[in-house]
Amino acid sequence: MEGVEARSPPAGHQVTALAPACSYMGGKSRVARRVANLILARRPGTVHDLCCGSGAVSLEVVARGFDPRRLVMVEAGPWADYWAAVADGTLNLDLLRDLLGARWPGTVAAAVSYLQDEVTAMARTPEVFLVLQAFAWSGFPAWYDEAAGRWRVRSQFYKCRDRRSNLNGPRRARVLEAVGQHVRRMKGARVVRVDVADLGAWLDPEDPDPVYYLDPPYEGTEGYGWSLDVDEFVSRAPRPLLVSEQRPVPGADLVGRVGARRAGSIRPGTKGVHELVNVFE
Repeated sequence: MEGVEARSPPAGHQVTALAPACSYMGGKSRVARRVANLILARRPGTVHDLCCGSGAVSLEVVARGFDPRRLVMVEAGPWADYWAAVADGTLNLDLLRDLLGARWPGTVAAAVSYLQDEVTAMARTPEVFLVLQAFAWSGFPAWYDEAAGRWRVRSQFYKCRDRRSNLNGPRRARVLEAVGQHVRRMKGARVVRVDVADLGAWLDPEDPDPVYYLDPPYEGTEGYGWSLDVDEFVSRAPRPLLVSEQRPVPGADLVGRVGARRAGSIRPGTKGVHELVNVFE
């Protein structure tokens, strides 16, 4: 990262929205702005987005003017392949347009069959993953089953009877628009596909003024394909560390309720069913 100017957004920077390409179970689109407030208030030289998933927080940080070359995105699942292809410029936009355009059937019923029977049998590529993920019911994860040699989705695709599915409507255009923004503005991010628990695989002591943000798979949920012992990870993770959870994590110096009425509020000992950010100094 030599030669890259560090630090947070310049004063007066005009924020231009960046959004994930699609919904994802446990994604942080709803609270990304508030989480980014907490991260950028520390004026980091490097931001580490751990278990980054669909990238809502990374996108929000970059939208504020943070240099993507100072961003480290760590992920164990197929989102890592997507972000790696975005960051190094190898994402095949022509293939994505073909999958969502020329090949797309003319009816909702045919589109569901296309996704279930044809797309799930396609090669393991970030473009195919994104198409499946974009139309998975409630954002449940899609993943590649190595043993079966095909994609799996832990939910059914949008049902024909659901008029909100938009399988033949604006959803495809929104996916392509978001991806285009990612390709233009996320180039140069460092993406590491690894289990975040393996600190040695992604932690670089040379990173300047780092801030670490972790959005782990929530306890008691399924479908991510991996899990993380949050308390154990926190006990040996670098600081400063911000952890999204639906519970206070033992040892946190502060617990912020990012779903509170006041955006970005940070309060000691906040409890409840809201989205929490645990801060470890």
